[in-house]
Amino acid sequence: MNNRITETSPNAWLAPLAAQSAGIERARHSVDLALRCLGGVEPTEDVIDLVERAQKLRDEIDQWSSRPPSPEMREAVMRGTLSIQMAAMALLRKS
Repeated sequence: MNNRITETSPNAWLAPLAAQSAGIERARHSVDLALRCLGGVEPTEDVIDLVERAQKLRDEIDQWSSRPPSPEMREAVMRGTLSIQMAAMALLRKS
């Protein structure tokens, strides 16, 4: 028989919120990185399109604190961000 008492932190309920907040910050950071890359490129039609896509992703991420995303939604946003970052790097190489 195991009589061991397990202790939990009085703030253990905060752990999921902290993890969610860290995920939101990572996603925001990824979009901000893409936007910084695009800031170093001449504002062509392609660049403007990428900036608009990044801003839409940022708006979606900003809603996550009130409505946590599904794993599929989070993955879609991160894939979109990666796509923008790759396009921004390609444009930087061309300039």
